[in-house]
Amino acid sequence: MTFKEKLKQEHPEYVDNYKYAGGCRGCPHDYGYINEEELSCIGGCISCWTKQIPIIENIGSGRKVVE
Repeated sequence: MTFKEKLKQEHPEYVDNYKYAGGCRGCPHDYGYINEEELSCIGGCISCWTKQIPIIENIGSGRKVVE
């Protein structure tokens, strides 16, 4: 699932390819989907919104990101 698909599920009124840059209002950071440190505006809004959301598994007391 991409960040854009997640936003469409949670806030469909903020997804519009003609109204918003990258097809979505704001950026994934605005909705808590990524941390500010992960924010990279290189490539424009489309590159952020079309990224796959990593799957996070709980392992013991830590967390593991599964690619």
